[in-house]
Amino acid sequence: MNLNLMIKRLIIWVLSAICLAQQPLMANSIFLPTDAGSSAQMISIGYIEGFSNGPASVFENPAGLYRSESGGFSFFTTSIIDEVFYKNIGLVTFTPIGKVGFGYYETAVTGLISTIENENSGRFEESYQFGYRVSNYKVAYQYSLSSQFHLGAAYSYYSNKFDEEVGTGSDIDVGLIYDLDDFIFSLFSRNLMSTSVTYKDESTSKIESELFVSMKYHWDQYSVYYQLKRKENKYLTSYAVDYDLLDNESLIFALGQRDYLVLGDIKKSMTFGMELKLLGLNFGTAFEKSDYFENNNKIYWSTGMEF
Repeated sequence: MNLNLMIKRLIIWVLSAICLAQQPLMANSIFLPTDAGSSAQMISIGYIEGFSNGPASVFENPAGLYRSESGGFSFFTTSIIDEVFYKNIGLVTFTPIGKVGFGYYETAVTGLISTIENENSGRFEESYQFGYRVSNYKVAYQYSLSSQFHLGAAYSYYSNKFDEEVGTGSDIDVGLIYDLDDFIFSLFSRNLMSTSVTYKDESTSKIESELFVSMKYHWDQYSVYYQLKRKENKYLTSYAVDYDLLDNESLIFALGQRDYLVLGDIKKSMTFGMELKLLGLNFGTAFEKSDYFENNNKIYWSTGMEF
């Protein structure tokens, strides 16, 4: 069978399977750490997923691990306000049958207050402080059918801790990328099975399923991006452009716009960032306006290394 025909049929089959697997979202869904972004590079292009370099792909489309020419790691961190922190670390290595990636992503909120009623005054007073943490562990596998067609899958394990309550659950991500150099197509489903986190008292929180269709077109020193994302039964779009200043991918500036959800309503925001590659190191930073009035801008940092 012609390889291109086989690839086209496989794309249609995977797309159909992913769309059929998307299920309506329950109200009590957990907050996914990846909602905060996986790298400064990804955020700077309007949160468009599927085009991050190297190990950061373990948190996006796992098929993107093909871009790692050698083993490496990535690190990302930010805080939205003083008590809300995001961080991740990704690793990628080679095996005789494909590339394997490992990742850990954490969302942590500190300084939450538990109160108790004072029996004498009837007022509520602080009893103790506690935190909220969602941890996401990932193991990803990537295999290339050809120099153009790449497949990937990842297993995700979630641990959700709120005060003394702990819940765990797992799901899978699947994705494919078709790379024609100047044009790249990415199809990706996060949490394909749409399972749940289960707590000790047998209550559950939904692990939401998300579907991404993304495209990148490269021309001269510019690249333009588009993404359509399905989340909570709504469709969100993102657009971006980046400029390779030195025409060697060592210094790139990017500008993007994205849709995102706040309590079910679609909002828009602009993003801006830059990426610097030097001696095997990769540094990125991104900026986005915040919805929190005491902190007008969100600043993101990420770094990586090939070895």
